[in-house]
Amino acid sequence: MKQVTKGKPKMWGPSIIGFGEYHYRYESGREGDWFLTGFSPRKQNLTIYIMAGFAQYDDLMKKARHVQNRQVLPIRQETR
Repeated sequence: MKQVTKGKPKMWGPSIIGFGEYHYRYESGREGDWFLTGFSPRKQNLTIYIMAGFAQYDDLMKKARHVQNRQVLPIRQETR
């Protein structure tokens, strides 16, 4: 991911490794910093975060076994 994003890895909380960073500000005045893309290796699945969303990857998403929302892609591990 470091090669693709050209960003340095950084821990965001106890379990998310993020690459790149951006600052956001809502009309309400709430603001903060977050990563552009990242992942979290979890027991049940590997979760991929792409903050720009997955709309441009529709063909690829049809091939993968996953549950998806706008920016989070948990990839389930098969149990044997």
